[in-house]
Amino acid sequence: MTMTNVELENEINALKTELTSLKQTVNANASAIAANTAVISKKADVTAVNTISTRVTAAEGSITSQGSSITTLNNSLMAVQTRVTALENK
Repeated sequence: MTMTNVELENEINALKTELTSLKQTVNANASAIAANTAVISKKADVTAVNTISTRVTAAEGSITSQGSSITTLNNSLMAVQTRVTALENK
């Protein structure tokens, strides 16, 4: 089937319109990829997060242990204060 010049021009114009739309889509996708790349680059590395998590867990254990020691020392100090008060009252 042969096409007339008008039909060919209409087909070419339709293809140009579709090509323009595709270019816009490609440009929008390129912009989205660039934006996502920038956001992803700011995310924490899993190794760094795991390292920090390990350090925090160790620090929490140490803090808990020191808290127990402080409580024990406080109880001992209170016992000494009670004994000193008792001796002073004699």
